[in-house]
Amino acid sequence: MALSRPPSDFAQRRLRLVQVPHTLFRLSKRRHPSPLFWGKEGRYRFDSPGAPFGVLYAASSLEGAILETFGDRWFDTRYLSRVVAQSYNLHRLRVRSAAKVADSTGAQLVQLGTDSNLFATTDYAESQAWGIALMQHSMAPEGILYHSRKNPDLKNFALFGRKETKAKITADKGVNLVQHPDFFLIIDQLDVDLV
Repeated sequence: MALSRPPSDFAQRRLRLVQVPHTLFRLSKRRHPSPLFWGKEGRYRFDSPGAPFGVLYAASSLEGAILETFGDRWFDTRYLSRVVAQSYNLHRLRVRSAAKVADSTGAQLVQLGTDSNLFATTDYAESQAWGIALMQHSMAPEGILYHSRKNPDLKNFALFGRKETKAKITADKGVNLVQHPDFFLIIDQLDVDLV
């Protein structure tokens, strides 16, 4: 079953807003001047050129950030190039004051009028329609909390580039991914070789 568009009464539905943790994780290519990139290109799940705000993606854990960045490469092969891994920095994002996002995990999917396809589909045109609907919702969520497609036990965040939300988020200067002490432990647990 494919992901359907938001229901006609979506704007009137009450959202469950939850607070974003004070620390999030994000991988960013080293060549980028800042890890705080609020995309509107339509390349990912909830961002799109027609959306009122750009989207910054982050994970609640280092494992989640690694899976979201590299996980699709591991369906056919169980390795990651050291050169590719070294081209990324790991950043900790600090959320300085309360940011509230729409919860789309667990039973909240039914309340929203959708199902797990919201975070599992690769038909981004449909999930991007949800992103726009949430950005335009009267409760003004600052983003979306959703399950990781590659491990539903992990949580991800799509933060909307509202002016007040951008002001709440800072990033550290980052560390090269392969220099992080937990990187090798995580890829070993995921049964991925670094070559």
